[in-house]
Amino acid sequence: SSGINAEYGYIGYSLKGMAQALVVTPSEHRFNVAVQLARYSYHERSVKVSLHATRLLTDISTTNTVSLYSALGSGTVPLAFAFVSRLRSRSEDVYIKSAILDFISAAVETQPSVTELFMAIERDGSLGENSCLHPVLEYVYRCASLPLVLVASVYKMLYKVWHYRHAAAISALRYTKVKWG
Repeated sequence: SSGINAEYGYIGYSLKGMAQALVVTPSEHRFNVAVQLARYSYHERSVKVSLHATRLLTDISTTNTVSLYSALGSGTVPLAFAFVSRLRSRSEDVYIKSAILDFISAAVETQPSVTELFMAIERDGSLGENSCLHPVLEYVYRCASLPLVLVASVYKMLYKVWHYRHAAAISALRYTKVKWG
């Protein structure tokens, strides 16, 4: 697959090299690209800006060994809250939702601290209020009526959680009241 989406002009795999070149170590005198991309991912007036920023954050999280949580600093928690809110929104663009789920899938693989934040598993093993798994489980329940791009991202994320053995999330999913079939 070439990764080309005509509607949004995204050329998938060519951005990985650019993402590697853009990441800098945060310091007082240098521009922190990760923080700027996180800010652009909130952009609600242009779906394209938000979509590309989210996809670049995904590429940065998978191609670099630096912790995205530390690179984003205090902006990590608001980013997680905004992303989960967008996943819950009924009016949000399906490509944005798919890009957010792809970001979380990449985080499960390479960013454990970001994964913990998005999963929001409580001490008793239940899902926290801001867990990304709440909207994901709703999507599983409604998958017959969802666009295929979103269904694919949902199951990709669930597969990554299972494959990388995120025990707390798997345990929390086991005890939910969702029909899996």
